[in-house]
Amino acid sequence: MVIKNHAFIFVKNFLSTNLNFKFMLTSNLVVTLSIDDFSHLIKKVVREELSSLYSVVSTIEPVKEQFNYVEAASYLKVSKPTFSKLRKEGKIPSYQVSENRVIFLKSDLDNFIFNQKQKKQ
Repeated sequence: MVIKNHAFIFVKNFLSTNLNFKFMLTSNLVVTLSIDDFSHLIKKVVREELSSLYSVVSTIEPVKEQFNYVEAASYLKVSKPTFSKLRKEGKIPSYQVSENRVIFLKSDLDNFIFNQKQKKQ
């Protein structure tokens, strides 16, 4: 029964929004479609839904887990000299990945922020 109800709501909403039908629903609506028409209808709805989802997903930036020196200072909202001081004092862990490259993990930076907030309380 639930599946029929969902299908009914789907067909009603699709017809009223996509085919410009204007009607008041007072009782059950029965729509008869050929297999080809139903297939076309489903493909159209799926295509539209995927298109709208893709536009939302494409605007989301991935969460960065590793930062370089400048990005880490920016993430903490501190100046580069302040960030350098915190690093030298050992308050922020760093990882040497090559001779000239150091990275900072987001989790370490988040822990530093959390600890700073705890100290203020």
